[in-house]
Formats: sequence, structure tokens, C-alpha cells
Amino acid sequence: MPPVEAMMDSHPGRPVAPDLRSLLFGAAEASLTMASETLAAVYLPLLAIDLGATPLQVSLVVGLPLLTANALQLVFAPLGEHPASRKRVWLWGSGLMRALWVPLVLLPVLPLPQEAAVELLVVLSALRGTASAVAAPAWTGIMADLTDPSWRGRYFGARNLGINLASFLASLAGGLIVDGAPGTVGYAGAFGLALVLGVMAHLSILPVRVPVGPDAVSAAAAFAWRGVVERGLRPSRWPGSFRRYTLFFWVWTLATFVPGSLYPIYFTDHLEGSRSLWGMANAATYIGLIVLQRWWGRLSDSRGHLPVLVSSGVATSVLAALWPALPHPQWLVPLNFLAGIAWSGYNLAAFNLLLEWTPDEGRPTFVSVFNAGAGVAAAAGPILGSWCAGALGIPVVMVGAALLRVVAALALRGRGPHLRTLPISRLRASAGRPW
Repeated sequence: MPPVEAMMDSHPGRPVAPDLRSLLFGAAEASLTMASETLAAVYLPLLAIDLGATPLQVSLVVGLPLLTANALQLVFAPLGEHPASRKRVWLWGSGLMRALWVPLVLLPVLPLPQEAAVELLVVLSALRGTASAVAAPAWTGIMADLTDPSWRGRYFGARNLGINLASFLASLAGGLIVDGAPGTVGYAGAFGLALVLGVMAHLSILPVRVPVGPDAVSAAAAFAWRGVVERGLRPSRWPGSFRRYTLFFWVWTLATFVPGSLYPIYFTDHLEGSRSLWGMANAATYIGLIVLQRWWGRLSDSRGHLPVLVSSGVATSVLAALWPALPHPQWLVPLNFLAGIAWSGYNLAAFNLLLEWTPDEGRPTFVSVFNAGAGVAAAAGPILGSWCAGALGIPVVMVGAALLRVVAALALRGRGPHLRTLPISRLRASAGRPW
């Protein structure tokens, strides 16, 4: 029996009835968190540039949080193995993330030498990634427990609408705040907004109920480090679908982040765009993420997550390769809008495939291994991109990375006995159509 079908057959006829209260508060937490994190992703690199950071230091601001947020999940995954402990772990990780916004609010206005300020920014960014690593495996397990495959695509499609709308508004507001104040003072206001949003997100976790069934793993497994090694660090023991998808995702992530820190540099130095226009361009991405999100969710449920991932992944790559052809910075706004449409399909399908192709038993551990490799790739990407840009130029790096993403997506397209999505008829069951 193929591994994916074996996973489903291990609990046939057990659709998850929707817990609307928990699902709604989970969606609210996600929207507020992503609004807060959008301000970090968009404006922390710009703050580094305004503080006089070198391209390598900007790469560290972008890459180190991704490394710690993903690679350290392998360390913290056992804490979330037991369903009863997942919400507590999620709360601890979330709380640490929000608390670290406080020094980031103060950093732009402290009378520090520029070099010291940049170094402190790098350290604080890495620590925020570490806090995220505490929460992520437990959060993924909770989302898998709360949703059923028969309506998962539609739920996350609807949820992502709120996420992208909140991110759009945060990006736009951040640009206005940063440009509306002298020097680096505006960054303090933008990060203060991120702190408020983060605290609201943390409070939204409290009403979420975590299902704990009779077949839950034993409490001892929550600290079974040997299980991490046995289940996660031996690829020969991974299900075939999970192994191939993991390899694809690691390559894709590396290729995506190779030019990651070069985009703000290219925008400010080569296109000579303003900070407010950068915020508008990022806001256009979130508008694109919103407009077809529900359509992607229905398509993913009816046609399968894999075709959606491949087609949208190729589209994002082609659009990324167009960056060097932009004649004026204003052209980035429509380009990012189209990229947002494509990324909305990719992000939805990628997360649903991760839930579908990870075994129920030990899911936090498998997810932590998956994300750990992705974190290493995401951290190495900007550093590698910075080095390659010095030797080849930024446009060559952008186009080359986009081509690698196209190759990776098309390679995943091939179907076989170890890589296929389940037919929708297998997933309908009796859970109904809540989304």
C-alpha cells in the first residue's frame, strides 16, 4: 500500500468535526501574528540598511532568524509530541516572540554607534527566530488535529484571506509610519505597532481548545529524544512521499532565499525607490494574496494540492525572474500583485501537502526535521546570494535562482506510487462542507 494511503487507512472513517470556536480564534491569531511578522520581514532589513549595514549584515538580518526559527525546531519538537502539552508550548513560544519586540522598539532611538546597533539588530532577530522554533511544531500539530482533510483546503483558504488582508494593512501602515518620521525614529513606531499586534495574537491563543484523543502518544514521548533520532533523522524510515517532498522543499527554499536579501538592496540602490513605495509594493503582494485565495482553496480540494503547488510555483518563479527587467521602481507594484496571486496558491498547497504527507504519529518531529532543513537552506541562501552577487551581479543571481525553482517544481510534478495526492472522493466522508 502506498505510504500516503496507509496513513489515511490507519484511521478510516474518522473525519474531524469542526470546532468553529477554536478554528475562528486560530484564524484570528494567525492574522494578527502575520501582520506583526510582516512588519519584521519588510522593515528590519530596511532598518539595517539605514543603520549602515553591509550586504552581508543585511543577509544575516534576513537569514539568521530563518535558521534559528527552523533548525532549532528539531530541539523543541519533543515538547509538543503530547497533545495535552501543545497549547502550553505554543503559548510559551508566542510569549517570547512578543517580548522580544520591546528591545526592537527601543533600538532605532537608542544613542548607539551604528556598528553596535547593527550587531544588536542581528542578535535580536536571531532570538526571535529561536522563540518561533519553540512554538511552531506544537502549532502545526494543533492545526492538523483541528482540521479534517476533506475541508482543510477551504478552511486554510478562508483563513489565509484574513492573514493576507492583515499583512497588507500592516505593510502599508508601516511604510507610512517609517516615512513620516525623521531618521530611524519611524521604525520605532512601526515596531511598536508590531508589538501591539503580537500581544493581541497571543491573547487569541487562549480560547483555542486542543483535541486530545484516546490514541494520543504517551506523555513520556514528549521528552523522548531518542524518538527524534529514530523517527526524524533517518531518511530511510521516512514515508516515500514525505521524503521526496522534503527534498523538493529544501531546494526550493534555498533558491527562494538566495536573492532574498538582494531585493531591498536592488530596490533602493538600483531602482532608487523610496521607503513608502517599498511598503506599497509589499502591500500589493498582499492584495494579490487575497483576491484568489478562496478559489485556490476550492481548486486545491477538488484537483489536489500537488497540481496547485507545481503550477503556482512555476508562476512565482517566472515573475521573480522579471525583477531585473523593471524600468522604474513603480513597476514593482503590479509585479508584486501578480506574484501575490501565484504565492497564495503555492503557500496554501505547500502547507496542506505537509499535513497530508506527514504521519499522524510523531508529526511534530517530522515537521521539525522538515523545517530544520528548510531553515538551514533559508539561512544559507542570503549569504550565498550576497557572495554570488559580488561575483556575478544581482540580476544574474535573481534569474538563476528563479530557474532553479522552476526545475525543482517541475521535478516534483512526476507522479508515482510514492508521491500522489489522495482523490477527493476519499476525503469527503461525513465532515460536511463547513468552509
